[in-house]
Amino acid sequence: MEIGVKFGCHRTPNPEPLRGKIPCLATITSIKMNLSITDIISGLITAITTWVSGRFFTLFRQRQLYLVCHKPMKFPYGNSQSYKVIATVINKGKDKESNVKLSFPNVKKVEVIACSYESVQVDNHIVTIDRLLAGKEIDFVLLIASSYTYEQSFLPSITSDDTSGKTYKALTDVPPSGSAFVAGGMGVVFILCFLFLLPTISDKGKAMYSWYKYGDFNNKGFSLNKYTTMDSIDLFSFKNNDIPINLASFSYEDGYAIYDFYIKNNNLDNLLVSLSFEPRNQDAYYDELGRVQDKYFNTDRDKYRSLVSEITSRYFVDNSDVSIKVAPMQNSKLTIKRKIINGMNFDDMKIKINLRLETLKSYQGTDITFDSRKNDNVSHVLKDVFK
Repeated sequence: MEIGVKFGCHRTPNPEPLRGKIPCLATITSIKMNLSITDIISGLITAITTWVSGRFFTLFRQRQLYLVCHKPMKFPYGNSQSYKVIATVINKGKDKESNVKLSFPNVKKVEVIACSYESVQVDNHIVTIDRLLAGKEIDFVLLIASSYTYEQSFLPSITSDDTSGKTYKALTDVPPSGSAFVAGGMGVVFILCFLFLLPTISDKGKAMYSWYKYGDFNNKGFSLNKYTTMDSIDLFSFKNNDIPINLASFSYEDGYAIYDFYIKNNNLDNLLVSLSFEPRNQDAYYDELGRVQDKYFNTDRDKYRSLVSEITSRYFVDNSDVSIKVAPMQNSKLTIKRKIINGMNFDDMKIKINLRLETLKSYQGTDITFDSRKNDNVSHVLKDVFK
C-alpha cells in the first residue's frame, strides 16, 4: 500500500542533504507500507496468543491457598461460648506451601480435636502446618474457646511464607484450580487457531496430496481442473508411463506455436480427446461477454456482434479446437497450433484438455490445463518470442 503525503512548500533544484537532522513534514512526499492484510492478521494473532498465553501461564503458576470453615457447632449447654468448627485447608496451586498458619483472632484458645495430618502445632489462637504439598488438602475438627458468641461473619485468616490465602464459609465457594482455567483456555485458543487456520491447512494438505499423486504430471506443465470430480480423475493414472496425455514435441515456426501431444488410451473404451486454447483471464472475459449478451443480444444484434468481436480481440481469443478418438489400448498424436501476434504473452498459451471415455456423459469428462509457462521446453522457446 502506498500513501502519498504532499505539502505546498518550495523545492529547490538541488536540496542540501539533511545530514542527520530530523526532516520537516514538508520534505515527506510519500510513505510506503509493505504490510499485507495477511501480515497484519498474523501479527495480531501472534500478539493476542502471546498475551493470552502469558496470562494463562501466570494463572497456572499462581498460588491458591484456601481455608474453609464450615459446619460451626455451638455447645448446647450452659452459657458456654465455645464451639466446634470443621475446617479444611486446601492448596490448589502448583507449588508447595510452607509454614501455613491459621489465625483465629479474639479467641481464648484453639484446640485440635482431630486432624488428617500429623505435623500440626497449636500456639494459643494460631494453628501451624509445617507444609502443604501442591494439590493437597487437610481436614480439621477444632474446638474454639471464645469470649464472645460465634457469628457467621467471623472468619479466621490463613497465610504461608509465600502468600496470603483466602477464607470461605463453604467448600462450594472455593474457586477451581488455575490449571483448569489454563487447560480450558488453551483448549479455546487451540480451537480458535485451528478454525482460523483450517482453510490453510486444508489447502496445504490438498497441495501435498496433489504433489504426491500428480507430481510427475504437474512437473510437465499439466494440472487438473479443480472442478473435475474424483470419479472422472480416477479413470486415468497420472504417474510414470501411464499418463494419458503428454507433450511429445513443441516448435515455433513461421509465427506459429505448434504443440504435438502424445495420447495413450489404457482403457477398454474409446477415448475422446479435445484441445483448445483458453482465453487469458477467463473470469473477466466471460463476465464481459455475459454483460454484453444480456444487454444487446435481443435488442441490438449488430451492436452485440461488434462488442463480442472487440472483446475477443482484446483477450486474444483463439476459437480453433482439435479433437480425436483413440481406440482402446491404442496410442495416437494430436496437434494444435496458434499464431503469435503482438501483445500476446504466456497467459494466452494455456491449453484446455478434455478427456472422456465414449460411454460416459459429456459432463463426466476430465478437464486438464496445460500451462506453457510451466513446461521447461516450451517456456525456453517462447520467452524469446515474447521479448
